[in-house]
Amino acid sequence: MDESNANEWKKREQALLGEIADSLKFYGGVQKVARYWQRVISSVVMIGSILAPATVATGAATSGKQIDLTLLGIQSSSLASISLVITLLVAVAEGFRRIFRFERRWASAWLSGQTLHAAKEDYLDAVIGKPVGSPEWVSEFQKLRKSINGAKNQDGEEFFQSVKADAPTEVKKP
Repeated sequence: MDESNANEWKKREQALLGEIADSLKFYGGVQKVARYWQRVISSVVMIGSILAPATVATGAATSGKQIDLTLLGIQSSSLASISLVITLLVAVAEGFRRIFRFERRWASAWLSGQTLHAAKEDYLDAVIGKPVGSPEWVSEFQKLRKSINGAKNQDGEEFFQSVKADAPTEVKKP
């Protein structure tokens, strides 16, 4: 193999390894954002789901008299508004959770990142001692490219399959 072909293969290798590094940074960022929002929204839903019925029950008449919350700085007359606001907040947060699927995106980004990292490490291990551009080296390079494309395609497919699975189905009429 002549030197110019080896240099071309080396450039392609550097470009591909750079693409992997960029993808790993991307998936790492997606993981952090998805994990953060999944935790925030789940916490809002959980806390709001506890507070909403509690404020309704507190505002309701108990044995003919309401519970006095003036020590907490809450007027009994404002409990209905507080209950409404908390209920709306929970509904909106749950809607965001279902629309954006943060928990699925978090898991998908983690899996794609791990797949890319493993493919890169397997490649680097496999090409040790093989001359750049040799048939064995090219074979390993092509396997790496195929693994990267497969990981990225799988990430997209998983997301769209989950969207399709959650879509309402049409009821067939007899």
